[in-house]
Amino acid sequence: MKLDSRKTFFRCCMVLACLFGPSAMADDTPTMTIQVTGTVERLSDHQLAAQLASTMAADNVQWRFVPDGAPNTAAPNRLVWSFKMTHLVWPGGSHKGFPGPSVSANCLSAEVKLFLNSDYQTTLRTDPMICNRTEEALERMAHDAVQILRREQPAS
Repeated sequence: MKLDSRKTFFRCCMVLACLFGPSAMADDTPTMTIQVTGTVERLSDHQLAAQLASTMAADNVQWRFVPDGAPNTAAPNRLVWSFKMTHLVWPGGSHKGFPGPSVSANCLSAEVKLFLNSDYQTTLRTDPMICNRTEEALERMAHDAVQILRREQPAS
């Protein structure tokens, strides 16, 4: 899937989530609020929360994931994402007196805190990923968070 079609897909998911999200889901499905802090290039906090919610919803049918743009609110069930983008530069060396080019990359890392019924459960720290494609890194991080959520979810 090309990058442009992914962006279009995520934008459509965000619109559908806003239009049909809470009212279209069954009432017995528990709600998990997605809160975001930190910066990820080209995405606002609300766009990032909506993208994570739609990606995590595709991985998990036991929860209804809802983006929340206000990180200071305390929903009882929530995932609090803290992102950090680091720009690394490796200086170029030289060979026989001729300087080599420098190399740079952006690394994205996240810390995800899980709260169930307002009680802190666990923290997931992702390894910094060199991300030329931010969407792929976010999908991988969201998948890891769903796996943690499955392990920490109390039996019904």
